[in-house]
Amino acid sequence: MKTGHKVLIAVFSVLFVVSVAALALSFSMGSGNDVKLPLVSDGGYSGESVENLGQQSLVTKYPIVKSDFDNIYYSINPDGSVEFYEFNGGSLSKYTGEVKTILLKPACTYYKIPINIYYIEVEGKTLGYGLFTTENSDAKVNLYSYVFAKLTDAPAVYGFEGKMLLLSTDPDEAYSDDKTYTEIFEVNMAKKKCSTITAQRDRNADKTGRLSERWSMLTDSYLASVSKKAGMISGRIYDESTEVYAVFDLNKGVNKPLVKGMYSTFLRENKNSGLVYIKKTAEGFKSVEYIAEEKTIAEFKGTVSTDFIFNGDWVFDKKQNTFTNLLTGKSVEAKKLEDGVTDFAVNSDGSKIVAVLTGEKNQALCVITSDGKTVQYISDNISSSDVDNLCFANSSTVFTTAVTSDGACVNYFISVE
Repeated sequence: MKTGHKVLIAVFSVLFVVSVAALALSFSMGSGNDVKLPLVSDGGYSGESVENLGQQSLVTKYPIVKSDFDNIYYSINPDGSVEFYEFNGGSLSKYTGEVKTILLKPACTYYKIPINIYYIEVEGKTLGYGLFTTENSDAKVNLYSYVFAKLTDAPAVYGFEGKMLLLSTDPDEAYSDDKTYTEIFEVNMAKKKCSTITAQRDRNADKTGRLSERWSMLTDSYLASVSKKAGMISGRIYDESTEVYAVFDLNKGVNKPLVKGMYSTFLRENKNSGLVYIKKTAEGFKSVEYIAEEKTIAEFKGTVSTDFIFNGDWVFDKKQNTFTNLLTGKSVEAKKLEDGVTDFAVNSDGSKIVAVLTGEKNQALCVITSDGKTVQYISDNISSSDVDNLCFANSSTVFTTAVTSDGACVNYFISVE
């Protein structure tokens, strides 16, 4: 969940008509390591040029997104085809392993939606992606103009015999590595059969005409944390106009929720097998851990939709200039951080934070250490708000994408050691 800058994807429609065929796949290494480029102060952000950091760039037609597999990235094209890439720390190249395809037809609101899934198998694990749109298919499907599909192995606790197929119908999340999935299926790969994981009998339609998309939900970040509980997020017991949800354990049925009154779809299972989630308060919100009862981890004051930005396990408080881990309560105060943060990412051990600041004249990339020390670098265009894929490629390398004025995508790997 990211609140603070809502991604408004226009890239797909733009890139259908903008030709970048002349831009061959290219990979280049920045030369700024040798010469320190000067400070800039023209009314915008100031600081050293971001080129002073070791950076590599890959120009592609469409943005690249980090996958669940270590060092594997993917790009999904408007025609539904998918390309995989490998990052070895020094270069990014096309994936050299076998890419398989399977045509699946999951049923959504009684329409069978044909989706070609491109998938790879690494060390016995499966991961694939696909895309259905009304532009790339002539199938007679109503109500759904965009469906992103992810094929993966379900966490063992779910007890799937086949694979898990997850569908996202929100184009605003097209390039996010933490999507919210509103349709969940078990897939028999041999028979190409998709079966829903929960009963659909009482599933009502929502205001879009689709069967309620709050019925059964999962997120990438929650699935990555699952170990002991076969959890499912659902808003079925709350009005669809709210952002309030419950959590059910599928191994215990859906008659009684494990958790009620959860705000938003932020959910994790922690190392204690407890559930961590967010709840609204009179003055803002709090993160809590639930094992036998709720225990507050961290509290925040302000308006969730305007005063905070969420990324992964962390939240940034714009008013306090603090980054807080919602699972542990650990906070980092970046005292010298200027206004204008539009996105951020934190590495796996919390030792480095990178924030993107966007102003009228330029952008800044701020590197923040765990003691709050901030170093600022500037750029004309280092990260596009329409491409929500900022993350750490490893503990000291940041990945981001900038879309140029002619529609090309420059994918950066920036060293922040």
